[in-house]
Amino acid sequence: LLDLGIADHIRKSCPEISARMLIAITYVSNLERRARDLGYSRDEIKAYIDSDVEKDRLRARAAALFAARGFEGRDGASMCAFGREEIGKDSRIGTLLRAD
Repeated sequence: LLDLGIADHIRKSCPEISARMLIAITYVSNLERRARDLGYSRDEIKAYIDSDVEKDRLRARAAALFAARGFEGRDGASMCAFGREEIGKDSRIGTLLRAD
């Protein structure tokens, strides 16, 4: 979910980068299937996704990742640069994005 959230933030912050929606939908579907295979119910999965505590935890992890990579700001220019790096590396985040 962290990678998906970061990719979503990048596409919303950078007009030059868009989402690969089919890949993102497949990614989410696979995550949900994996959680179901581990025994979690749909209600438990939804509660986790909607949890403000978990959202805050993921935001903190994303901020730490940006800082560790030298992207202190979350402005459009920084997010465009970060997104292009991820696309270039073909990382999991990068596979969820496309440079227009």
